[in-house]
Amino acid sequence: MDEATRLLDELEAGLSTRARQESLATSVCRLCVELLDADGGYMAVSPSRGDELTVYSTDGRAERMADLEIALGEGPAHESFVGARRTVADLSAAWDRWPLFGPAASAAVGDLHLQVLPLGVGIRRIGVLTTYYESRGPQVDPRAAQALADGAGIALLGRPEPRALGFGRSRLEAGTEVPDGGARPGGRVAVAPRRERDRSGRDPLDLATGMVAVQMGVPAWAALAVMRARAFSTDVELDDLASAVVERRLTFDPGSAGPP
Repeated sequence: MDEATRLLDELEAGLSTRARQESLATSVCRLCVELLDADGGYMAVSPSRGDELTVYSTDGRAERMADLEIALGEGPAHESFVGARRTVADLSAAWDRWPLFGPAASAAVGDLHLQVLPLGVGIRRIGVLTTYYESRGPQVDPRAAQALADGAGIALLGRPEPRALGFGRSRLEAGTEVPDGGARPGGRVAVAPRRERDRSGRDPLDLATGMVAVQMGVPAWAALAVMRARAFSTDVELDDLASAVVERRLTFDPGSAGPP
């Protein structure tokens, strides 16, 4: 059995036994990170053309890198998504390649090795899978790794779960951060449930995004990008900033300024 076949078989087996409370996209992200022997990662998915990218991450480091790519508009996932090709990079040497993302990511998560694989079926690309490695670069053969990413895309398209994939919405599903950003014992990477919702069942970040979109007169995806950029520039957690918006301690009306 070649490596690509083995990886695809293990992905299928893992998905067939996934926990009921875990969304399909979360399972695909977690399993791909494990099968590629990575220390963590994140997956950005846009199920159909024009939909916003929905991000699933396995840990704090992955979440911070995803936040930076969205806020700064550049980075390895952007490059792979636009070019529909595999991207590899070391953050320590990525400052010229991505002058905004490179230094910001190095400061936030350290000098990690990155691999980004486009997700899709044939020429149709629905997103990207980013994996990071602390002490060495990716060890899985690139062709086998891409075969796994293609299988992940097929799984997402073949068994759609609209609520899990976030059609028409932008949601960050972040994992529990592991000390020092590493994987849990045995190389298994845990993905935590979604953030707590308020009593009405609404996600505070979703509510804040809608409020900022109305305040600024921009689409929801642009409002979320502005919020992420504000959170990054003021060194505030995105959830805390969203709470400040919902509680009306912070507004994005023209002329408003200042952190929550």
